[in-house]
Amino acid sequence: MPPSEARPRQLAQLGLREDDAARLGRLLCQSQGLVLIGGPRGSGVSTSLAALRVRMLAEGAAAPVLLLEPGHSPEALRQAVACIPQGCRVLAGAHLARAAHAFAYCRDHGVPLDAVSRHLLLVMAQRLVPRLCSACRRPDDSPELRAALARASNSWLADTHIAAAQAHAPGCGQCRGGVAGRVLVYEWLPADAGVRAMIEAGAIGLELEQALFADGRSLWDEGLRQVACGQISLAHLRQAVREPA
Repeated sequence: MPPSEARPRQLAQLGLREDDAARLGRLLCQSQGLVLIGGPRGSGVSTSLAALRVRMLAEGAAAPVLLLEPGHSPEALRQAVACIPQGCRVLAGAHLARAAHAFAYCRDHGVPLDAVSRHLLLVMAQRLVPRLCSACRRPDDSPELRAALARASNSWLADTHIAAAQAHAPGCGQCRGGVAGRVLVYEWLPADAGVRAMIEAGAIGLELEQALFADGRSLWDEGLRQVACGQISLAHLRQAVREPA
């Protein structure tokens, strides 16, 4: 089957944690609203959008689903958001580095922040990171790895069994160069009352990011979880996500 005709993935196949997938499923049942999925090119945004659209349509709600692929025009986003009060659901992809950047993105596309505050359901920022081959990966207990995990291991990662690994560069018969497939690393920002209050107070970008992604909820933190359990390497994570200073 040609790639253009491939069947979209189901929500459960994206690689979300089980509790996150359940929460996302509930949000997608809303009769109207905006969901933004962000990431650089090659981060799987279109795949995620397609899976979310399948789930929305499967709910059987009468509300139409408007899909905007990454690279859409400002006018397309403004028109789509304007349709939400009439009972539309909008799925939009965007080239975003972090979830908190969505509000500046909407503002720069001519969508008033008060409209974003009213209609936004969720922002998710994501990356696809090479998955270590389970057959040939090698344990990683390097000083560099220990330093990267140190602060998290004393707080939100405290009770996690550390089984960090690195790629076996030559690979084996089950992989290519020590990796096999990719792992979804993501952060999300549900637009609850607290988020809306901060937006209405003018907090966007870094201020919003620092307030909402503490205690192990950031894109980097989610990647460290995957490093700790040996799914991805620290080197691959650093290539995909900017490490906090």
